[in-house]
Amino acid sequence: MSLPRRWTRRGVVVPGPPAGHPWWASHAQTPTPLVFGPRHWRVYFSARDASNRSRIIFVDIDPLDDMRVLSMHDIPLLALGPPGRFDSAGQGASHAVRDGDKVLLYYVGMHLRVEVPYAICVGLAESLDGGNSFSPVAKGPILSPGPLDPYFASLIHVTPQREGAWAGWFMTGTGWEERPNGVHDPVYGLRRAVSPDGRQWTPTTVTIGVDEGI
Repeated sequence: MSLPRRWTRRGVVVPGPPAGHPWWASHAQTPTPLVFGPRHWRVYFSARDASNRSRIIFVDIDPLDDMRVLSMHDIPLLALGPPGRFDSAGQGASHAVRDGDKVLLYYVGMHLRVEVPYAICVGLAESLDGGNSFSPVAKGPILSPGPLDPYFASLIHVTPQREGAWAGWFMTGTGWEERPNGVHDPVYGLRRAVSPDGRQWTPTTVTIGVDEGI
């Protein structure tokens, strides 16, 4: 039985860092779009510097003209956190969504560890100017390790529901696996979370593990 085709490959939107860029050395990862109109999409994504620290920037494209780039904003939207904070070693775009006249940008914050390479949590920033500039809503993460997620929380996708409630799915860490060379790789699962306002989130016990068909 053949499955219906759901995706059509359209080519590379962001080919890579411009030559001689002062900090963007590699990667264009974890894209999340914000639709302004049929011929104007904004795609937030993460770019890495020479020290492998990621920051969030965006590109505006025309989806009806073969994803033609309209403009590029390559100035980081958020400053990395100070030493010891959850986003001191990097930030990755996760999901952009409108909330009334504001735009919420959920992002992944990374900080370094000793026994495993890093720890990751979910942060939130908001824009009051339609998605051009952002400020964190808090100094700490909105989703982080806890009783249900002892290792990490990452990459959330959210959906506003009826009567102001929100629902979301995020990537939870179920452990770390050690390779023969001593390097540790994360093991992922998928967990649901609920929120009354898109800002305060509570993980639920609904989890899909890597052995359950992700």
